[in-house]
Amino acid sequence: MKIIINDYTGYAFPYELSLALAVMGHEVFHCYCTSINIPQGKIESASNLKAIPIALSSRIKKTSFVSRLFLEREYGKKSAEVIKEVKPDIVISGNMPIGAQELIVKVCKSESVKLIHWWQDVYGLAVEKILSKKMGFIGKLIGNIYINKEKWCIRNSNAIIGITPDFRQILADWDIKTQFFLIQNWAPIKQIPTESKYNSWSIKNIDTSKFNIIYSGTLSMKHNPDTIIALSKELKSNLEIHIVIVSQGEAADYILKTKESEDIKNITILPFQKYEMLPKVLAAADCLLVLLEAEASQFSVPSKILAYSCSARPVLACMPSDNLSSVIIESNNFGYSFNNDDVAGLANCIRMLSHNSEVKTQLGDNGRRYAEETFNIETIAAQFLGVIDYCMSESNEMIVNH
Repeated sequence: MKIIINDYTGYAFPYELSLALAVMGHEVFHCYCTSINIPQGKIESASNLKAIPIALSSRIKKTSFVSRLFLEREYGKKSAEVIKEVKPDIVISGNMPIGAQELIVKVCKSESVKLIHWWQDVYGLAVEKILSKKMGFIGKLIGNIYINKEKWCIRNSNAIIGITPDFRQILADWDIKTQFFLIQNWAPIKQIPTESKYNSWSIKNIDTSKFNIIYSGTLSMKHNPDTIIALSKELKSNLEIHIVIVSQGEAADYILKTKESEDIKNITILPFQKYEMLPKVLAAADCLLVLLEAEASQFSVPSKILAYSCSARPVLACMPSDNLSSVIIESNNFGYSFNNDDVAGLANCIRMLSHNSEVKTQLGDNGRRYAEETFNIETIAAQFLGVIDYCMSESNEMIVNH
C-alpha cells in the first residue's frame, strides 16, 4: 500500500512506525513540521520511505494564538498538497492541530482517500481550558468552536486510533460512532540505550556529583512550572540535590525568570539538546520528572515517561493518579506518582531515593524491563496494519481486537 503518516510534531516514535511499515514493503511518506520549537527525532528518507519536511512561512510561537492559528492552517494546506500529489491509499494523521486536521479531512474526502485520526490529545478541550482562563466567556466560546471542529474531524475519519482508553468516554459523551482502536504510544527503545550517569554530555553540562532530578522535553503551562519552583523550595536545604530542566519556551522562560528574581540556587535550565544526545541526557539523571496539571489530565497523556523508562532511571510523576501515565508508572513499578498538591510528598520521595541506591536501581531496572517487553515495533506496526486493513475493507467489518 501507499501510506502517508503525517506527524505534525516530528517525534521519533511515529517515524519508527514509518520505518517499520517501509521495511514490511509498503511505500511510506512521512510528513512533519520543521517550524515548531519542540525536540524532534532524526527523520530521514530510507528504502520505501520518503521523508517530507514541511516548513512554514515563519516559526510557530505558542504564545501568539492568532499567528499560530494561521500557521497551523498553512500546515494543513501544505499537507493537503502532499496528499493530492502522492495519492495515497490511506493517511494516518497524528499530533495534528485541529485547524490543520480539518483541511486534511476535507482533502481526503474529496480525493477518496481513507483517513485514520491518530488521537494523541483532545485538542478542542485543551483550547477551551486554556482560552477560558485567559479570556473568560469569549475564550469558552472559541473553545467550543474548536471542540465542534474536532468532533467533525473525527466523525469524518474512517477510524480512530486512541492512545488511552479514557478517550472512549469522550467519544460517548460526544455521541460519535467512528470505530475506535486502542494503541498506546511507545518509545523507540533501540535509539535509547542505557548509559552511565558519567558520560560526555553530563560531564560537560551538569554537576555529576549532585543527585540530579531531570525534566527533559516539551514544557508548557499545562505542565504547571510552578510545581518545579515549589519543589526547588522544598529541597533547598538538601544541598546534594539539584533540578535540571532541559527545555525551551514560555514555561522554561518563566522558571528562569523566577530563578533569577528569587535567587534560586538548585535549578539549572538548559535548552533542547540534539536528539542523538537524548540517551546521555536521560542517563545523567538520578531520577526523571514528569508533570501535568490536574485539569489537563482529561485531554492529555504525557508520553515522555515512555522514553524515560528506556533509560533505566526512576520516574517521578506529579499528576492525577488516574492519568494513563501515572497508571503505567505505578503498575509496572518503575517510579512513583503524586497528586498535584503533594509537592512535599514528591520531595520526601526524592530525599529517600537520594539515600537508597538499591531502590533507585530496582525502579530503573523495572522501567527498562517494561520498555523491552512492550515497545516491540514489529508488533506495534502489525496493530496499525490491522486498523489500516479495517479501513480499506469495503464493508469496514471489524477484523482486529480493539
